[in-house]
Amino acid sequence: MAVESGDSKATDLSSFALLPNAIPYELRIGVTGHRKLADLDAVRRAVDRSLDHIQHVLESAAAQPHGEEAGGQTWSKRFDRALLAALRTVWRAIPPSPALVEPSMRTPLRWCAVSALAQGADAIVAEAVLARPDSRLRAILPFDAEDFGTDFASQEHLDTFHRLLARDPGARVVGAVDGTKATRNRLYREAGEAVVHGCDILIAIWDGEPAKGEGGTGDIVQHALEHGRLTLWIDAKNPESPVKRLVPRSEIERESAEPLPWTTAEVPALAKALSLGFHQISAYNRDMAVGRDAVAEKFAEKRATMLEAARKSNLPETALGEGTWTALAQYCRADQLALRYQSLHLRSAKGLYQLAAFGVTVSVIQVLFFPAWYGLVALEVAAMLAVLLILRISRKEIWHEKWLHDRHFAERLRGRMYLDLLGEDSAPGDARAAASLAFYSRPADWVTLACANLEPPSTRPPQSGAEWIALRDFIYANWVSAQAKYHIDNAERKVGPPKRTHWIGAGLFTATLLAALLHAIGVGHGSHGDHHGVSTVTALLFATTVLLPLWGATLHAIDSLHDWHRMASRSERMGRQLQNVAEGLKNAATPEEIRRQVRTAYEIMATENQEWAASLAFRGPTLPA
Repeated sequence: MAVESGDSKATDLSSFALLPNAIPYELRIGVTGHRKLADLDAVRRAVDRSLDHIQHVLESAAAQPHGEEAGGQTWSKRFDRALLAALRTVWRAIPPSPALVEPSMRTPLRWCAVSALAQGADAIVAEAVLARPDSRLRAILPFDAEDFGTDFASQEHLDTFHRLLARDPGARVVGAVDGTKATRNRLYREAGEAVVHGCDILIAIWDGEPAKGEGGTGDIVQHALEHGRLTLWIDAKNPESPVKRLVPRSEIERESAEPLPWTTAEVPALAKALSLGFHQISAYNRDMAVGRDAVAEKFAEKRATMLEAARKSNLPETALGEGTWTALAQYCRADQLALRYQSLHLRSAKGLYQLAAFGVTVSVIQVLFFPAWYGLVALEVAAMLAVLLILRISRKEIWHEKWLHDRHFAERLRGRMYLDLLGEDSAPGDARAAASLAFYSRPADWVTLACANLEPPSTRPPQSGAEWIALRDFIYANWVSAQAKYHIDNAERKVGPPKRTHWIGAGLFTATLLAALLHAIGVGHGSHGDHHGVSTVTALLFATTVLLPLWGATLHAIDSLHDWHRMASRSERMGRQLQNVAEGLKNAATPEEIRRQVRTAYEIMATENQEWAASLAFRGPTLPA
C-alpha cells in the first residue's frame, strides 16, 4: 500500500478504491410474550407482517429521503427545498438534497433478534428475524441453559431452544437460580427488562392482561412503555387483527374513566418514528456536502503522512493493515463533512448579525441624509427578509448540529484507529467519558451506533518487543504528540482574534464617545445644510453615536460566536495534559505501559471531544435581537 510520490494517478485510484461505504445499521428487534399460544401460525404471520412493514419503511426512506416513508412532501418541505435550491444559485457551498439516493449511499439494514429464547413468542420472533439476510441473535437467558431447559414443555421446544442458542455462542446469562421460585421469577423479570433495554423495537405477543406473576409479559410491557421503547402489540387472543403500537397514557388519562395505563395507536409509517438511529445514520450516509474527490484527496494526504510516520518509526507497513485504512477513510469523510458544516454554520450565523446591522444602518442613513429616497427602505426590508430566510434554512438543514456531530464522529474514529492497532476496544474509554458528563446529554446517539455498526478491523497487536516499540513511536509521533502540538498551536491562534476585536471595539467606543462629546458641547448646532431641521454635522454625529455601537455590538456577537477565549483556554490545558501523556508514552517500555498510556490519551481526548460537542449544542443559530 505504499504511496509512490511520482505516480499521482496510482495514488488517486487506490484512494478511490478505499473510499468508505455506507455504514450499515443493525436493527435490534426484542420480544416479550406468552409461552403458550393458541394459533402459532397466525402469530408467525403477524410477526412476518410487522417485520416486512419495518423493512419496507426503513429501506424506502433510505432510498428516497423525500418520499412518504421519510415524511412526504408537505407544502412546508416543498417551500424549503425550493428555497434551498434558489439559495444554492448564489451560495454554491450549500449541499444538494436529491430525491433519490444512489445505491452505494443507502444504509444497509441488518437484523438482530434480542430474545430470552423461551418457547412460544420468544422463539417465534427470534426465528423470524434470523430467517432474514444479514441477521444475528443476541440471547439473554435468565439463568444458565441447563437450568433453563427444564422449563420447556416438550423435546421439540427444547431442540428449538438449543438450535437457536447455537446462533449466539456468547449468550448473556443474567444470574443463577437457588432453587426458589421467587429467585426464578426475579431472574425472568431481569432478563425481560434486559431485552427491553437491548432492543430498538419490542414486539409484544400478549393477551393484554396483567402479569400473573413477577416477570410476566404484562410487567415487561409496562417496563418498556415506562422507558420509552417502541412497542408493537400482536394480540395473542386474535393474532389476525392488525398489529398496533402500545402508547402509555398520561396521568390525567389514567384518572379518567380509562383505568388501563396504556392505549393503542397505528404502527408508525415513518422511518424516524420507527428507528431514530436508522434515520440519523441514513442522513449521514447520504450526505452530499462533500464529494468523493475531496474525500479521496484528503485520504491520500493522510495515508501518505501515516506511512511516512511509520517509516520513521521503523514500523512495517503491514502492521497498519486494511482495517487502519478503512477507519482512516471513514475519518476523512467525517472530518471533511464537519469542516463543511462548520463553515456553513459560522457563515450563516455571522451573516444574521451583519445583515441585521446593515438593515438598521440603511434605515438610519436614509432618514438622516436621504429622506426623499424612500427606495432605500427596500434594502432594509430585503436585509430583514434575508435574515429570516437564512435562519430558516440553517435551522431546517441543522448545519450547527451536523458540524458538532460529524466532528464528534471524526474524533471517535481517529482514536479508534490507534486503539485498533493495539487490539484495544474503545467502548470502556467511551463509557468513562460519558460518566464524567452526568449533567450533559450525549452529543449524538447515532455516533455511538455508527461506531458500533462499523466493520470490526482485522488488525493484530504487535508480536514482538521490537514491534511494540515501533508502534509506540508511531502512535507517539502521529497521534498523541501531534494532538498536543495541535492544541498548543490552536491556543496561540485563538489568542489573536479577540485582541484585534478588543482594539477595534475600543476604537469604535472612543469614536462614539468623541461624537457624543462634540454633540454635547454644541458642535454642528445651527450649521447649514439642514435635514428636517437637523444640521448635516448634527446628523453625522447622531449617526455616529447610533451606528458605531451597533457595529461594535455586531462585532462582539460574532466574536462570542467563535468563543475565542474559552477555546484558547481549553486548548492550552489540553495541550499540557497531552504533552504529559506523550512524555509517558515515549518512555513506556512494556506492552502494558504502552497500552495504559494510549488508553489514557484516548480517554482524555474522548472526554474533551464530548464536552466540546455537548457545550456547543446550546449555541445554535438565533434571531438577532
